[in-house]
Amino acid sequence: MTDVRPPATGAVAEWARGFQPFLPGLQDDLYQRFADLRGHCPVARSDALGGFWVLSRYDDVRFVLQHHELFSSETNVLPSGRMTEFGPDIPTQLDPPEHTKYRRILNPALSPSAVAGLEASIRRTARRLLEPIAQRRACDFLAEVAVPLPTEVFCDLMGLPKAELPRFLEWKDTILRADRREQAAKAEAVLQELVAYFTDIFRQRTPGGPSGGGHDLMDVMISARPGGGEPTSEDEFVRMASFLWVAGLDTVTAQLAFAVLYLGRNPEQRDLLTADPARIPAAVEELVRYDTLVNDCRRVRRDVEIGGQLLRAGDVVLLLYSSAGRDPEQFPDPDAVDFDRLPNRHLGFGAGVHRCAGSHLARLQLRVALEEMHRVIPTYRVDESIPPRTHVGWIRGVDVLHLTLDPA
Repeated sequence: MTDVRPPATGAVAEWARGFQPFLPGLQDDLYQRFADLRGHCPVARSDALGGFWVLSRYDDVRFVLQHHELFSSETNVLPSGRMTEFGPDIPTQLDPPEHTKYRRILNPALSPSAVAGLEASIRRTARRLLEPIAQRRACDFLAEVAVPLPTEVFCDLMGLPKAELPRFLEWKDTILRADRREQAAKAEAVLQELVAYFTDIFRQRTPGGPSGGGHDLMDVMISARPGGGEPTSEDEFVRMASFLWVAGLDTVTAQLAFAVLYLGRNPEQRDLLTADPARIPAAVEELVRYDTLVNDCRRVRRDVEIGGQLLRAGDVVLLLYSSAGRDPEQFPDPDAVDFDRLPNRHLGFGAGVHRCAGSHLARLQLRVALEEMHRVIPTYRVDESIPPRTHVGWIRGVDVLHLTLDPA
């Protein structure tokens, strides 16, 4: 495997010239490499993927997220200028005021009070998935828990048929891991299938009014009037649904897998949660900080200086949320997991106007999953005979994670 770590401290800026999220071997020593960037080249320039800036410090990343007037979310993709044929995602690749009118559609359905009503069904699903593992005493955690739990929740929320899950997951993996030209071509083809799929749903539900009567999120989007004007158009619906589909099928799976990977290798921390489940909400926040998933982009609106570097209007900026979560200037002893860490202003769900709309649902799923795991299979640990494997990209994730249970 290619060794991508800088050969010496003075070479960090040179190494950064070839940096991109799919760099071979990056996952092998990710946080040390991010520490090198923060310490020696916190605002780095990469020539990869058409060229972009790399921000690794917490304060710089948060500044960009909180100032949409300086950093646009429109066409914030790499390679620079690449965009799917059906246009930017709604609402994540829009700026206010356009962004605001679509968030007003989604926010009520994803509010704390709205998602709280899903807790009982999420808990039933978690128990149904976990109880057979307690009998067998081993599992493929991704296949048996981390993938099906959030995807079933998402399908119920959206009103999508669970029978389609295998196809959905294949599409999702193709889109999110499009790191090379051949894979990018496949991702474009899958995106077209996705557009056709949601176009058909829109056309099936609109004649005579939404078929679901407003009971699922797709009906909410179809029956809405963005900005108080005309009803949601077919194009608007497809772009909103496609974004929610990709986000809903990947992020909670990845975050839960990283949490269990850590806890399954650190039984003393695992046992703290078993002994005192009331600590689990704080543990969720700390584990999200410890392994934050997203590498996000913004485009500079007008010339601005950050960290002594002049960023020009039109430049793309890559925000390393994972690096920000391990910044010692914000988080003392950042490479240690501390369930009592306060304050814990991590960026795991973003910040500013584009803060994750689904954060309340994600937190609920993570909390319930960990509560049920520590009740049903409290002695789980990572099966190191099948080495865990992770990946880096636009969204980090876990590819292999097998667990065993210690004897009671």
